[in-house]
Amino acid sequence: MDVNTGKVYDLGDLFNTRMNYAKILSDIAMKKANEMNINFIEPYNGITDTQQFYLTPEALVLYYQVGEYTPASMGLFRITIPYNEISNILSPESPIVRLMGTRSV
Repeated sequence: MDVNTGKVYDLGDLFNTRMNYAKILSDIAMKKANEMNINFIEPYNGITDTQQFYLTPEALVLYYQVGEYTPASMGLFRITIPYNEISNILSPESPIVRLMGTRSV
């Protein structure tokens, strides 16, 4: 949600409509999960239209409910994707572009 306007964004609102953002993000998410040695209890289905996420000053964070893909003992499962890894697929109107523009380099 944009704290200035109250607009609520879906994940698809953040990305260029000409890009297959769901596949690209799914591939990145799976790679990161493998790097974290995640033992899935259910097959990972990748990004969906209703994917839950939040933005930090540095990254897009995808999250999944407790027990959805990982044992409940792990708590909330999160995958953090730094903005520099997805900058080429962002919509020019994406709030991520604004966040990236306000960061000091």
